[in-house]
Amino acid sequence: MMRRVLTLVSWSAALPFAHLVESMGFASELVDPLDMDCSVLERGGFDAVFVGGHPSLPLSPDRSWGEAIRGFVAEGGGLVACRAATEWFEDWPEWPEFLGARLTETRVLVDLTGRPVLPLAPVEFASRRHPVVAGLDAVLDLTDRLPRFGAEPGTDVLAHCGDDAVVWTAVRGDGRLVVDSLAYDAESLSLPANQVILQRALRWVGES
Repeated sequence: MMRRVLTLVSWSAALPFAHLVESMGFASELVDPLDMDCSVLERGGFDAVFVGGHPSLPLSPDRSWGEAIRGFVAEGGGLVACRAATEWFEDWPEWPEFLGARLTETRVLVDLTGRPVLPLAPVEFASRRHPVVAGLDAVLDLTDRLPRFGAEPGTDVLAHCGDDAVVWTAVRGDGRLVVDSLAYDAESLSLPANQVILQRALRWVGES
């Protein structure tokens, strides 16, 4: 049965995320949470919520969206969140606790012109038996700026860069969530490993 996914992303960053979800064979409804209230989620009919967006274009949706997502997952729904979701609700400390990891800092190196220098970041899969990352290469070399996330107690870290969580999952009530901090723009979404992770994640959280 085709799973129904509510994709939350700003219109300015929507295209790559919408194409990705549709290419995976999910029935997706695209919503900008700045333009619509959370009643679209509360009316039901969705198996999972997918939160996209670009960190350089952060959303500041009403906190009611966070409460609605938290309730949706607790009642058995699924959540798959990309990096931008970790920057939602900065004044609400329960949000990173709910997501399962807390942003500590971002590694950003700049050259003399102020442009970012992208260091090589080896990402290791810590739990290769988990269905979201099973069979993927043990080490993924990326030229990227990786935020630094510290995992909360009870979080299952699936991929890490040193001591920092990169991809992780958590159980909240009757539901599951997966956060993929590698996914944030069209280029990162084109990575085969990221496509596998996100497709599997949407299926896995929808099975809860």
